[in-house]
Amino acid sequence: MGTERNHNVPHGTEDKQWWLRHGERLEADFVELCVTHLALDVCLNPAKLVDPTAPDLLVDGKIADLKTQNTPFFTESRYGLDPRFTITFNWKDYERYRKLYPDIIIF
Repeated sequence: MGTERNHNVPHGTEDKQWWLRHGERLEADFVELCVTHLALDVCLNPAKLVDPTAPDLLVDGKIADLKTQNTPFFTESRYGLDPRFTITFNWKDYERYRKLYPDIIIF
């Protein structure tokens, strides 16, 4: 992608503002990747300008959200799943999406 960014720099877990900005950078990079290299119709969700809790993206005009996990989820191996390809998903997010955005696409 256009600029080099190190998204795996360790940072304090309590610095919420840093993590919000970091997430915004990841979202922008994801959009750039999808548009430039995959020729997909993806953009940042304009609703986030007024509601930071709105889903992150529009993909082919449909609401979508981007979830990022940078390290393997090792406890999933006890369920026979590959920790490199397994992520956690917050139940609170699931309930919110089910209620407000039943057709949301999750990346």
